[in-house]
Amino acid sequence: LVKNGLQVLKASERVGLQELMALSNVDFDQFNEDVIGFKLAPQLNALGRLDDPNPALELLTGFDEEEAQQIAVMINEKNEERKELVQAIFDQAKEMINLDRPIQVLAKEGWHPGVLGIVAGRIMEEISQTVIVLAIDNGIAKGSARSIEAINMVEALNRDKGLLTAFGGHPGAAGMTLPAKNLEALSESLSAYIAENNIDCQQKNSLHIDQELDLSQISLETLKSLNQLAPFGMDNTKPLFLVKDFTLVQARTLGADNKHLKLRIQKASVET
Repeated sequence: LVKNGLQVLKASERVGLQELMALSNVDFDQFNEDVIGFKLAPQLNALGRLDDPNPALELLTGFDEEEAQQIAVMINEKNEERKELVQAIFDQAKEMINLDRPIQVLAKEGWHPGVLGIVAGRIMEEISQTVIVLAIDNGIAKGSARSIEAINMVEALNRDKGLLTAFGGHPGAAGMTLPAKNLEALSESLSAYIAENNIDCQQKNSLHIDQELDLSQISLETLKSLNQLAPFGMDNTKPLFLVKDFTLVQARTLGADNKHLKLRIQKASVET
């Protein structure tokens, strides 16, 4: 369904999608699940996080080209605003981290509640700890948690659920609302849960390796053949291979803010 759906989407006659794909600089020669996951979906999702999501529906269902173009531009601008908000809150929240604590409960007035889950996830990846990020408004704290595998977030919150007005989620992520005066008590309760269950908070999330390969086994043909397994996603993840015993020939950073790393490695006479 997804494989064929991508081909249908690629040739979509929906003017709104066409405008959004043009603004997103979609490469139709490389039109795959990543286009949805990292370009189109975040743009559409940004509206619901920051504002009224209805224009996204109008973009997907409308047929007026001029209106579609205006909405697509607005959605693109909202997505850029979302990125800036995430970065600003991320920077502020990082300053509040206390690594002496086994879990981070970070809260502040003025933070936008629509992007706190993204911020919590980014901080969790960076410090390998469970993180809760909340916005305080009129004495009420509302936000999201992202948890390492060692901690079941819902079970942990259930320990002293009387501290919370509402909460829900799954082991790896949760949303919650509580009086701001209970934030310190929540932090203590979660720390106690970790101690009572002898949870090792230094244990990082596991990394599943599909296969260990020798560098000589890797070729362009091998890599291209993996596309037969696509499209990839949560229930069909991209294969991950481990390569050992190589020499690093060259390394350089790429992309916005140099967030990507490109390596050139070799083993004996084989190079890739």
